Amino acid sequence: SETLFLALLFPALLLAERTVDRPTPRRAVAVGLLCGALALVRTLGVVLLPVVLALLIRKRARLAALLVVASALVALLPWQVWIAAHPLVLPPELHGKYGSYGPWLLAGYEQQGAGFVVRVLGRNVRDVFSMLRLLFAPSLPEAARILAAAVVLGIAAMGLGRLARRAPATVGFVTLYMAVVLVWPFSPVRFVWGIWSLFAIVLAAGVVVVVAWHPPARGARLARRLLLASAALVALGHTVYNIRGYRRAWWESIPRDVARDAAPLVRWVLERTRPGDVLATDHETLLYLYSGRQAVPLEDFSAAEYVAERTPAQQLSALTGILSAYNVSYVLAPRAATVQAALLLTRTTPPRLDVVGALPAGGAVFAPPGR
Repeated sequence: SETLFLALLFPALLLAERTVDRPTPRRAVAVGLLCGALALVRTLGVVLLPVVLALLIRKRARLAALLVVASALVALLPWQVWIAAHPLVLPPELHGKYGSYGPWLLAGYEQQGAGFVVRVLGRNVRDVFSMLRLLFAPSLPEAARILAAAVVLGIAAMGLGRLARRAPATVGFVTLYMAVVLVWPFSPVRFVWGIWSLFAIVLAAGVVVVVAWHPPARGARLARRLLLASAALVALGHTVYNIRGYRRAWWESIPRDVARDAAPLVRWVLERTRPGDVLATDHETLLYLYSGRQAVPLEDFSAAEYVAERTPAQQLSALTGILSAYNVSYVLAPRAATVQAALLLTRTTPPRLDVVGALPAGGAVFAPPGR
């Protein structure tokens, strides 16, 4: 979804800037529709809507603000009405992966308490900082990496300050987008990569600030030279990172890893199962794509597990729920945690599962008795 999101984001931001600069009814309607479209492609795109509203209200363009809200609702309301009308289409075990974000997030807060957001924020800040260390100072000592990440953040802050006067909607979007990302219980790396082009513009604006700075004081001139040298070094580091990634085809790394893990499952399914069988597995979408078998996940996906490791009892409860909700023919458990949960179900009275096969790296295949 990131590619489509970017394809909509840039025209939406350009139109938002023009609407804030010179509000007209036509522009207001168009930017509201684009805000709604962004949110339908990726939920986080909705943050552009309050940014545009705040800027229009500050400019006292109340009619334009009203039209933005109305047109955004035209885009978003049908989907929200459909969701509200079908809350029980999926069993609870699938809500985390395939349901709405709102109840999923609220469940995380209910399970983890008030400190949940603090723990999520701490983890995500560390992950973003680690990402910057890797992107701008590859293969350097740890101290150099930390310094490079700090330099990048400083340049980004200067860039945001410069752009705030010329592109306030863009700055507001980037700021609010990252604020939500940092408290969202999921790895922030994917979300940062999703708008990396915008971060490049912010960093370039920060470098322009440093280049245009000509202080008279000697100490300030020395600081400017240090900033310019630091910017050049982190730019060189990022260039090295990209050259290395291109040579090693890093964009294929995730598909390669997934293929390595899922290929044995696909082979087993094609050799041992029939077209009408229903499979429970970690790679349900991939198995459906390559084998044509109906498949469901082995476990649910909760917000709480982002900061608290899933317990064996939770693993067992999730698997039991899947088996109760669906007429599962085979359980393909490639990981130790799911194997242990399935093994517990082979020891119940009467047994709910039997071991019927083995998978590489300690994985196993289970089936209901009598299969």
